Amino acid sequence: MLARTLDFTARHAFLPLLRILDKDRSLQYLAQVEDLHGESLETIQNHQLDRLQRICTTAAAKSPFYETRFREAGVSPEAITFETLKKLPVLTREDLHRFPKGIRNRDYEFEDLRLTETGGTTFAPVKFYLDQEAYN
Repeated sequence: MLARTLDFTARHAFLPLLRILDKDRSLQYLAQVEDLHGESLETIQNHQLDRLQRICTTAAAKSPFYETRFREAGVSPEAITFETLKKLPVLTREDLHRFPKGIRNRDYEFEDLRLTETGGTTFAPVKFYLDQEAYN
């Protein structure tokens, strides 16, 4: 009985508290998913499309790399659909090698970012930048 109580307390009190203190946004994302649970397919797809449009609009406005990608593909980020998303080229390892600084969000200075890299188990490691929130 004590083990179950400790497990419950750790899972539902201490772990969420640690995530909040670490500025971990996973609980926020989990709440968004739970809000959509049981909703219609149309509601879920509308939510997904709204998020996609906001992400693409921000990427095109804040990153020289993505601004060029959208323009060259003839895709308006604000009006992107699941169908027009297919027109965009996939981000490749070569892109990350060739444009490491052009992909970043202009709102962040390089000294505010952390340079990190993939594990390199399949290919040579790929270096990229993360803000502190994403790094955590």
